[in-house]
Amino acid sequence: MTNPLDAKKRCVLLVDDDPFIIAVYTAKLKKAGLEVDPVSDGAEALRYLETLRPDLVILDLNMPKLNGIEVLKFIRNNPSLQALPVLVLTNVCSDSIMQETWQSRPTRYLIKRETPPNVVVDEVVQLLSTPSPMSAPTPPPPPVAQDLPAETCAVDDRITVFLGELRSAKTAEDIREALVKVREALSAPSQVCRQQPADSMARHLDETMATLFEEIYAQPEVLNASLFRSLEMGIERLRGMFSERGPALGAAVKAAIALVASEDDGLRQSLARMLRRPFLRPICVGDIGTALHLLRENDFDVLVLDAYPEDDYIARVRTLPGADRRPVIVLTPLQHYRAAQKPGFERVAKPINAADIAVKLFLLSQSLPTS
Repeated sequence: MTNPLDAKKRCVLLVDDDPFIIAVYTAKLKKAGLEVDPVSDGAEALRYLETLRPDLVILDLNMPKLNGIEVLKFIRNNPSLQALPVLVLTNVCSDSIMQETWQSRPTRYLIKRETPPNVVVDEVVQLLSTPSPMSAPTPPPPPVAQDLPAETCAVDDRITVFLGELRSAKTAEDIREALVKVREALSAPSQVCRQQPADSMARHLDETMATLFEEIYAQPEVLNASLFRSLEMGIERLRGMFSERGPALGAAVKAAIALVASEDDGLRQSLARMLRRPFLRPICVGDIGTALHLLRENDFDVLVLDAYPEDDYIARVRTLPGADRRPVIVLTPLQHYRAAQKPGFERVAKPINAADIAVKLFLLSQSLPTS
């Protein structure tokens, strides 16, 4: 069957602030024979449109600097761009926002969590293959759900099924497809997290999890038991945030100090780079004796320990003052990795994946505040 787009290489401008969404749709649109130019905010989209002319725009609404509605108004008020097809792809589904969006005449309005990526790509191909004059009547907006308070924006109940599919996936394509389902099941709470202040725990969690999703989607072969555990931990924390008794979503992330102990100079330097984050300051030492001395004299928020076999080292750490409240992450060879069963204790498999240790370190160093 001939691809209707083969006659001309079409270009799609993809506007979304979620790195995972950018990665997924860039890959799928390129597979469909399209060129893709991704941008991460509305202001960048306007700068692009002032000099370049894509064949279609995929547009998120909730973005930093300039929202999607303003971008859509810019397109429709510009004579040279008025006929440009614009597919709004968002999880914003309140009556007021949808009405305002439809007044600015999008070509399509799709809800991310309800529309599989393959269906979105099919819509794009159809729009590029069939001219749609702007003089055509604007279709009525689809039925929408009522706005829900953030506290009731729970994790999709299907997440357990999707995680099961991901755990049993054998091929790279199966992993990617299951990962997309997991990500979409988290889309509603993720959107609420991105609306929180930049220094909030919810915002940092969403950004850290987005990096983890992006890493696995780009390299499905890296998915192992340690990374899967990080996914489960992040999802469980999201459930806690959106439960009836969850913490205030806007609660500020707290500054944390991590003591990192490893005799491997190269690994220690890599960890110092990986762990240097806005909320975290790593202090790295080269032997367990120095680490134990520092732990006796200082109150660190989390300990990262490169030690195998681990039992003797952990026993020594547990004898120190405050050990019952100090989280510990142990770095372990992949062949010996097993999920930890004790609160405040986790393992990360070697070779170390930056997203894997970032998620676990964030979750262990940030206690859940109360409302």
